[in-house]
Amino acid sequence: GLTGNFYGSVSYNPFVGIRQQLVAKTNVPVFVVEAADEVAADQLRFRLLTLDTFNGGQWFADDPDVGDPADGWEEPDHAWSGPVAEVETEITIRALTSEWLPVAYSPVSLSGEREVVGNLGIRDEGSIRFEGGRTFTGMTYTVTSRIPAIDVAQIATSNNGELSPVFAAAAEAGEPVTTGTPAETMRPEPHQPERFLDLPEDLDPTVDTLARSITRNLGTSFEKGLALETFFRDPANGFRYSTDIQPGHGATDLADWLIDPESPNHRTGYCEQYAASMAVLARSAGVHSRVVIGFTPGDRLSDGRVVVRDSNAHAWVELWIPEAGWVPFDPTPRSDSANPTTLAALGLPFDVRPYLELPDPPEPEVDSSPAPPAQLEDFETFPIPGAGGDEEITPSSSFRLPSWLPVALGAFAALTAVVGAIPAVKWWRRRRRMRRLLAGDISAAWEEIVVRLTDLGEAPDPTLTPTEIAGDIDESMEPLAAVYSKATYGPVATATAAEVAMAEESLEQTTARLSTRYSTVQRLAATYRPETILPGWWRRLRARRRSG
Repeated sequence: GLTGNFYGSVSYNPFVGIRQQLVAKTNVPVFVVEAADEVAADQLRFRLLTLDTFNGGQWFADDPDVGDPADGWEEPDHAWSGPVAEVETEITIRALTSEWLPVAYSPVSLSGEREVVGNLGIRDEGSIRFEGGRTFTGMTYTVTSRIPAIDVAQIATSNNGELSPVFAAAAEAGEPVTTGTPAETMRPEPHQPERFLDLPEDLDPTVDTLARSITRNLGTSFEKGLALETFFRDPANGFRYSTDIQPGHGATDLADWLIDPESPNHRTGYCEQYAASMAVLARSAGVHSRVVIGFTPGDRLSDGRVVVRDSNAHAWVELWIPEAGWVPFDPTPRSDSANPTTLAALGLPFDVRPYLELPDPPEPEVDSSPAPPAQLEDFETFPIPGAGGDEEITPSSSFRLPSWLPVALGAFAALTAVVGAIPAVKWWRRRRRMRRLLAGDISAAWEEIVVRLTDLGEAPDPTLTPTEIAGDIDESMEPLAAVYSKATYGPVATATAAEVAMAEESLEQTTARLSTRYSTVQRLAATYRPETILPGWWRRLRARRRSG
């Protein structure tokens, strides 16, 4: 639920903050809905306001300018381009006091008493503001809305008629996937796209790392939305719905709430935290997003009307899907099941979740077989400069090598073989570590970074904690330190798929940062430095000699 106070009425703060607030959830009726259309009123969500700006601490509606209904409702470039169901709802306010009217998305007309109709303002995303003050008990109005219907087959089909990566993987596995007709209109970006991608410059980089790990290898905004929603709803990831949360820094910091297991409210909270967090992660993954404040579907009364209560107050996320428009996603794991996920609402005939973690594409095969040695007869004869005449060296010419040359060449070849074996051994060991990581062993990623740092002459201090080491090296290493610490020292040794993906992403980013910190000569020297492939007893002996 959302923050609210009940003093004979219920009002809602139109700003969703990543912060602790008291949550008042009651059964007070805030409005009643009557509808006689093909879409049942007890299946509709009702929105108050859409929030498009995140300043690092809270979401809000930036400059919520409103226009005259005569000039149009929702901005055409935001409108849903897929199939819709038109529904008419009569809404009667009970205890709600708000300057924004609850309506089903997306409204296209509103009628009622002159006091209501003559005092309306429309935002470009369809929110309706009552400029006559605040809503009041008995206030009644009728809204015609066009309810979006998600055509999964269409969204999952690209312009060339091929399925997007997740659904292609499902089809290849034998799942009953339907290929649809590609959308007639593709709008890669919504109106004023920067509004829905902007993030603070000082946003903790671990948030970006987490977003990229969750959406790794996914091809479309729709697939990324399903993966992000699943990330929050999967019990294995440790998210818990609760309005009883402790005050502390973890409540006010997005990265701490998402990533730091020692945060007072780590992955525990209510809809404000969940919606705000998913919207930020979506933007970090390159998907246009916004947060919506409104109400989940209400309860049907015996006379057919639907009552929406204070406890239905909710916040969710909408992502821009180029094939259709704004699609709702709900990351909050509410205990009352009042908010089904988009994934559940799709009604797919198979479970798509296993396919939301796609493997890395195979690396191109390289022919590693050695070239056949050149034969002496393959070389052409050539004249000896200054020898006079046309004398040539041929295979049968009596030419003798110096006696010392074969020995020198042999020694050089042996030295080359030894030196050349160093990077080969390192490559083999690195490959083993990467296989362990893919199998879920996060310690392999940590070992890889420690080895790289040691090769570069910056061996981590073994007396420091992983978090302290990461703080000394680079912020991109911090997500790996967090999941490694949890896997090593936490109560549960098995890492989740999301944690493994985060470790992979953090390893990749840290490696990239290290490549820019050191010169080419330093990196080349690190390639041939043998210390990390020497036996442990040899390294300890060398360390004692150095200290002595």
